[in-house]
Amino acid sequence: MDDPGQSKADPSTIGGTWRKSIQVAYEATKSAFPGGEVIAHLDHKSFKSWQKVAIAGFLNELNIKIGKPNDFY
Repeated sequence: MDDPGQSKADPSTIGGTWRKSIQVAYEATKSAFPGGEVIAHLDHKSFKSWQKVAIAGFLNELNIKIGKPNDFY
């Protein structure tokens, strides 16, 4: 995921290796836990704001819930 300030890319979309990595992780998790619900936690210090927005949008497309660990208990 390139910095949108350095490219003409839409900052609200995710592409390339980020998209593929998330898809592979999602499929591996679904395969490892059949019938389980895939959930995600985005650490607020790990990503820049535009990265979180793009990743959250993509996770939403996959119908993956995003929250803090306590949100899932």
